[in-house]
Order: sequence, then structure tokens, then C-alpha cells
Amino acid sequence: MIRRLLERLPGAIVRRPGRFVVATVLPCLVFTAFIAVIPIDVGMLSMLDKSHPDVQRYLDITRTLELGARMIGVVEGPEDKLDAAGAALAETLEAQDGVQRVFHELPDAWLEANEPYLVPRPVFDAWVAIAKNPVDVGALTTLQEGLEELHAERTMLRRDGLRLLEIKMTLDPLEAPMGGADYFIAAAAAEDVAEAHGVTIQFAGMPAVGAQDQAQVFKKIYWVSPIGLLIVLLLLRMVERRPLQLAAVALPMVLSAGATVGLVGLLMGQISAMEAFFGVLIFGLGVDFAIHLMVRLREERARGLSFEEGLAAALRGAGPGIVAGGLTTAGAFAILAMAPDVGAQHLGTSGALGLLLCLVLMLTLLPALWVLLERRGVSPSPRELRVPGLARLARIGVERPWTVIVLSMIVAGAALSGLRHAYFETDLENVFSREVPALRTAERLVAEFEFNPQPWVVLADTLDEARRLADEFEATDTFVRAESLGDVFPEDMEGRADILRSLRAFLPVPALTAAAAAGPPEPADLPDLIRERFVAPDGRFVVRAYAEKATMDGLVAAAERRAAQEIHPDATGMGITFEHTLGGDRPWLKWVFLGILAFVVSLLAVDTRSLRWLVIAATPVLFGTAVCLGTLCWAGVSFNVMTTVVIPLLIGLGVDDGIHVVHRIRDAAGTLTPDLAAVSVGRAITMTTATTSTSTLAFLIADHPGLESLALVLIVGLPMCLLASVLLVPALTVVTAPRTPA
Repeated sequence: MIRRLLERLPGAIVRRPGRFVVATVLPCLVFTAFIAVIPIDVGMLSMLDKSHPDVQRYLDITRTLELGARMIGVVEGPEDKLDAAGAALAETLEAQDGVQRVFHELPDAWLEANEPYLVPRPVFDAWVAIAKNPVDVGALTTLQEGLEELHAERTMLRRDGLRLLEIKMTLDPLEAPMGGADYFIAAAAAEDVAEAHGVTIQFAGMPAVGAQDQAQVFKKIYWVSPIGLLIVLLLLRMVERRPLQLAAVALPMVLSAGATVGLVGLLMGQISAMEAFFGVLIFGLGVDFAIHLMVRLREERARGLSFEEGLAAALRGAGPGIVAGGLTTAGAFAILAMAPDVGAQHLGTSGALGLLLCLVLMLTLLPALWVLLERRGVSPSPRELRVPGLARLARIGVERPWTVIVLSMIVAGAALSGLRHAYFETDLENVFSREVPALRTAERLVAEFEFNPQPWVVLADTLDEARRLADEFEATDTFVRAESLGDVFPEDMEGRADILRSLRAFLPVPALTAAAAAGPPEPADLPDLIRERFVAPDGRFVVRAYAEKATMDGLVAAAERRAAQEIHPDATGMGITFEHTLGGDRPWLKWVFLGILAFVVSLLAVDTRSLRWLVIAATPVLFGTAVCLGTLCWAGVSFNVMTTVVIPLLIGLGVDDGIHVVHRIRDAAGTLTPDLAAVSVGRAITMTTATTSTSTLAFLIADHPGLESLALVLIVGLPMCLLASVLLVPALTVVTAPRTPA
């Protein structure tokens, strides 16, 4: 049916090219327009499964307490400059649109006024004893040592040579758009003020981590990407030199990208960060469809056919392979969309719908544009594309097939043995950019202040419950410290008030007299810094538990969550996000890839209708994927959330290569030998491999392990698929050819 359609399509396009342009462009523009009215969530939150109880609990509590929106500024410099610098920095930061509040000093006046109620009981008893007997030396010693120790502990925002600023941003980084400017604007303003005061400031916390990671990546890719694009354009000029012809190729890709984002948004209710990755797929696979048509058209024109005859021959000849390859890859992404993972669902849906749409446009809109350009005198190049060395390589596969097959098996086997070294990277710190100062600042906070910017949090209904939970957290091996309002308010404050009131007439100590008159402090009277830290807006009491390290490892976070929820089932923290995006427990991944494999095999079986040709067509993707993944494992490259994005792309491109070569060999049987048929299609495959690999080169210099691994999968895997297509496929064709009777 597809072949019959492709045979009729060229004539219809040549007769009415304008109708095809209107019929394809208008629906794409309509779907693209929906982007303006669909909610856009391109922050980290879009990668989380919001229906999961743990994720929903974290989202609820972080919105209540605004946990994720907090970051810490570490100010360092001469001691005599720090207080003035801290006040100036707080004032400057609070003036920024992206900052809500900045705390830079302890509420000393409130603490001193209520000190008799806040000191440990032995210190209080010593204080009262001195009031009764000012010459009690033992009590005086206890009081002095106790107050000194207490004041030393109240250094949450102070150290010699250091000051901390606790900053509450307007947006949680999970909900802020990727690349948002709030952090950069606030940090730049703060750095200017710090420099003017002779001090330095560094930041920790997720707002700083996420922004600094993006800044490092974008800064390097900013100047490398144009170079990569220029190289891709130069490569495409080997296929087609005329700018209008290249623009005709770009239009279907741009339209399909926009229409897909709008269509996926309609289907899934929002546009997520994964739709941003879809551009890589469109410009990776979409340009492949076009190149196969362009190279085949050049080949047919070089044989002396007219433009219309060549277009018809190109669609009939390359079209079935393009359709089979496109459907195979789109189906693989559709299976990925069935995974119980939000990111995979969005990527799979985008890939499946987008590739189908791009496939349709490349087979209809692109030829229609070519027809219109031809009528204006802008014809595609009539010369056959030449790739040096390709014919010689393919000839080796035909002349020494068993040598090629055996060596290929040895190479693939040696590479696959490296899979025993495979591991999935669960630590976001090893996926992020290597130049993220906020990570080092967080480590310093833990060392200097025992302050981890990623606490586990639970809300207690009563102050007694908050004290109990804090004690239970500190009793575990997982958490080194816990805090609650119970650390500020001792249990016996009412008893102390009774003692002070009973001795009020005999208290010569002003601090005790004032405390007796004021009575014990209430949660409602707390200063902002303490209230926001320990009391939720609904009146419940906040308990924070701190692990020894501010980890972003999904497996470590999962262990911390289990330990926290053994103490209280509602305990939650930012570690939940690391567990659900980076945790290694993905049992569905195996079934998704098995499903993709089964689908690819099934579609190849339908397309080839022959076990022999099925195996031969699958060889490039099997060989290329095996050598790629095995080689990366031997090299110590980890798999991570980013490689899961690009592996389906490698599989799609590899399958596409094999299908095109097999189609050409079978169609040209009797007229072209297997090596010449492979060379005919290999020219296009060489160009698609070069353009797609080149487009990812920028990622290798981003100093970003996640992006590097993504690029390496394509840069290693695609050439291996190309090699198998032009060397191994002809060899297998010769070896498995039916013997003719003598």
C-alpha cells in the first residue's frame, strides 16, 4: 500500500504543488498557535511524577514552607567589615524582584530579653541562686560558662571572618523556568556590593546550583553552537548548494517542531522541559529524511532523468525506506511514552508524534516546495554526490565477506564484554557541570556551620511532638543533627515563670526582673527569622533533620527518605526529587527496551517479509549500538538521565540505515552489485551521520558530564552504524545469498 501511495504521490504533487503546501502548512501553524495558550512548565518540576505520594507530599510542604526557594549567601572578609557588608548586601538583595526576604542577623534584642527562659535549666538555676546570694561563686561560674556556651551556639549566621545570609527567592527552582534570570541578577548585584565593601560572597542551595549549572553550559555552547551549525551547513552544501533549496529542507522541520509542541501540549495538558529536547530529534532525524531524498534525486538526475522523472524515481526508490525507518523510530518513541515516568512519557509522545508529522511533511511539503522552486528556475543539483573511500570500503565487504563478518563479531563481542562495567549515574553532582561553585559552598557550610541546605522536614502538631521527633532523628545513624522550636523553647518555661513570679519582689537582677514581668515567650511573639524557621503558616511546628552531607545522589536520598519516614511517615525533603529523577531503581527500563526491540523486529519482519533480510537490516543498529555502549562502558562513561534521551535516537538512526541499504540492494538486484547498492545509499547515510554527529560536538566542550555522555553515544554509535551499513551488510548479503544450481 505504501509503495502504491508513493508511486501516485509524485504525480499529484507535480500537478498541484500549491495545494500540498497549503494543506500541510496551515494545520501545522494552527497546532503551533496553541503554544500561546497551553501552560508551559519547563522547570525541574515538569520532570517529576506529581501523582506519586512522596512527590506530592514534598510539593505540598515545599510550597507551604517555600523550602526550595531558599539559598544561603556566604560572606567572607575582614571581621571589622562583615557586619556593615552583611547589612548592605541584605538591603541590595531585598531590592531585587526575584528575592522576597533576606535574614542577615540574629534577633539579639529578643534573645537577650527572654534569655532566662531560653538558657539550659542548670544555668537558670544558677542565675536564680545568684539573685538570692550574689556571692555564690559556684553558681556564678556555672552562669558565666553557660551563657558563653549558649552565645557560642547562637552562631547560625556568624563565624570569625564569615557571615551567612539566608535568602528567600520568589520562585522555587523546581518551578522556575530553566535559564531564569532571577538568580543571575541578584548574584551580580550582590557581588558588586561585596566588592565595594572589600568582602566576597558565594551562594549555596538549589537556586544557585541550577542557575550556575545552566550558566556554565550555555556560556560554552553559546560560542561553539554557531561553529557546529556552520559545519553542518557546510556539510549540507555538499548535497545542495542553493540557499533556497536548503531553506525548503528547513521549513518542514521547523513546522513539525512547532506543531508537535502544540499538539503534545494539547494531549498532555502542558508543555514540559522534555519538549525542548525534541528539537534534537527533529533536526537529527528530520534532516535524514531530507538527505536521503536529496541524494537519491541527485543520483537519478545524474542518470539523465528530468526533474519530474527524478523526483518520482526518488520518492519511489528512497520513499519506502524513509517510511519504514520513520515508522520504526516513531514506534520506539511511542513505546517509551508508555513508561511510568513523566519525562519518558513527554519525550516518547513528542518523538512519536513529531517524527510521524515530520515524515509526512518531508514526503509531501518538501517535494511540493521543490516543484515550486523548479518552476522558478531554482533546480536541485543534478550532480551525483561523491564520498571518497566509500566504494572501496563496500567492495571489501563483498570481496572478503567472511573476514569482515568474523572481525565484526570479534569487535562486537569485545565491546559487549565491557557491559559488565556499566552503571547508571545516580548522583546529580556527577551529571551537572563540573564548574558549579554552589556545590563547593554547600560542602563548606556543612564543615563550618553543620548546616545542610537540603534538610528533611516534618511538621509536628505540638511543641512536645516536635521535640520528640528531633530527638529521634538525632538518635539515628543517618542524621547528624535535628532542630525544632524545642531547641529554643525549653519544656519547663512555665515552671520558670512561676519561680520568677514567686521571687519577683526579691530579684535584684534586672534581666530576671524583666523576664518575670514579661512572662515566657509565645510562638506568636517570635522574631521573623525564628518564626519562619520553626513555625509553619498553619501554626504547626517545623522539624528539620540534617544528614552529614548535602548529597544529590538519588540512591543516598532514597536511603535518607526511608530512615526519615521510619520516624514519621510524612517526612519529606528535596532529596525526593533526586530519588525520583536519578534513582537507579527503574525496573520499567528493561521492559521498555525489550518492547522497543520487539517492535523493531516486528516492523522489520513486515517490511522485509524475509528472515534473511530482517537479520541483515537489523545488523547496523545491533552492531552500532553494541559497539557504542560497550566501548563507553570500557571507557568508564556512565549512563544517566541524559543518555536515556538519546539512546532511542541512536536506535532509530541505526534502524533507518539498515532499512535503506536493504531496500536499495533488493530494488537494484540484477542491476547493481550489493557493494554498489550500499554505496548508493551510503552516500546519504554518510551525510546524515556527519550532520547529526557534528551537531552534538558542542556538548563535548561544555565540561558537563551529562551532555558529554549524550554526545558520545551519537559520535561513537552513528559511525559504527554507518560502517556496518556499507561494510557488514554487503558481506552478509553475499554470504547468505541463495545458491544457484550449477
